[in-house]
Amino acid sequence: MTAATANYHEFTALPPYTAPQWTGEGNDRKLLNQADPYKWSGTKAPPAIGAKVRLYVNRFGTGTVVTYFAEYGWLGIKVKLDKPPAWWTKQTKERGKDPKTTLAHFFGVDLEPRPKA
Repeated sequence: MTAATANYHEFTALPPYTAPQWTGEGNDRKLLNQADPYKWSGTKAPPAIGAKVRLYVNRFGTGTVVTYFAEYGWLGIKVKLDKPPAWWTKQTKERGKDPKTTLAHFFGVDLEPRPKA
């Protein structure tokens, strides 16, 4: 897909969503419900706006859910980070944005601990 077909949307309320349904394994794994408009990748329901969440990806820590978004058919949350990592703060400033007011985007899987290697 190209950037033009990303279909990025933001929501002020939780839209209807489905869980992804897969078939196959490894490189042969295929998404069965690709056409569903919003798929949530987490094993638990999406958190409510205002909920405090722990973000396991890239050591983001904790934050508060502000709103929802969807991109390429996947539902996510936009979060106000409590204490952003230094690398994220630096990158955000380099992009000309204020890290104190910039929301970070996460998908459901980012709310789940990663298995230890």
